[in-house]
Amino acid sequence: MNLTLLTPRLRILALVLVVAAPAAAQTAPPSTAIDPAATAPRPGQPPDLTPEQKSMIFHMVRQDKAKVAQRPFVARIGADVPPSLELHHLPDDAVIQAPAVKLYRVVVVSDNVVLIDPTTMRVVEVITGKP
Repeated sequence: MNLTLLTPRLRILALVLVVAAPAAAQTAPPSTAIDPAATAPRPGQPPDLTPEQKSMIFHMVRQDKAKVAQRPFVARIGADVPPSLELHHLPDDAVIQAPAVKLYRVVVVSDNVVLIDPTTMRVVEVITGKP
């Protein structure tokens, strides 16, 4: 490339393109990139939890009496949650040990820990104290 025919601004632009081209060639192709949507829970779907994680969540949430619903409702998977219901974040330790629950909110209803998808306002999991 003959840079003598270019203006000073175009010379700089040409040099930048020449230098940047090899760096751009080193980026990963889109097919190998990790899709965050593929690893995140889908709205309204129950989180993938082991029995041990469910037990841990149940005991951690039940310790906080503030998470008890003031207005009980029928808590079954797929049920709509009353809009007036106060939802709570899960304890940090629960999220660390069970990252799949990070996006959900929680409330205690009739001695059960109820996980709620805040985007759909529907129950996605009901965790009982029984194994």
